[in-house]
Amino acid sequence: MKRKMITGTLVSAVILGGAIGAGAMTNGFESVSLQSKSEVASITSQTVGETQKEMLSIEEAKEIAVAKYGGYVESIELERENRVQVYDIDIENDGIEYDIDLDAYTGEFLKVKEERDDDDDDKQTGENALTDDVITQDEAISIALKAAPGTVVRVELDEDDGRIKYEIEIKTTDGEADIEIDAHTGDILEVDHDRD
Repeated sequence: MKRKMITGTLVSAVILGGAIGAGAMTNGFESVSLQSKSEVASITSQTVGETQKEMLSIEEAKEIAVAKYGGYVESIELERENRVQVYDIDIENDGIEYDIDLDAYTGEFLKVKEERDDDDDDKQTGENALTDDVITQDEAISIALKAAPGTVVRVELDEDDGRIKYEIEIKTTDGEADIEIDAHTGDILEVDHDRD
């Protein structure tokens, strides 16, 4: 009888000890899991010193470039170069074309290439004919975002077959949308959805 009681007590102690040990291990795994999530979050966010830095919007990048070089923005596109997010900005100012790479987080000018725009010789002098009587880039972006909500990654003012138009690329929740807008009327000429 003593043997059965000792065996029963021993079995109970082993079972109870196993349950406590399993509970402790589960809690240990949860704390490791939570720690890993926070580590991943801190690695994936762009930080400068102790504070998190947000990416500049297209409008902010445009303002920085135009404040320095004047003129008007022909195109702006968000790109990744050498593991750095940059805005590739083309500015036209009085016959000079500036090709600018601007850090998308800091607003720092990473590269500026300047060249004479020979295409400008057959355009009007003074105010560029390409921008006469057209809606603003901000108005075109607003029209495009109504057609395809998302994040604008490229805007370009272009002339094609005598028609001046804005070509706007937007990252949407389900892919990309390329939108062409008549620069004089603001009418949407084409919407092309590329779904992932």
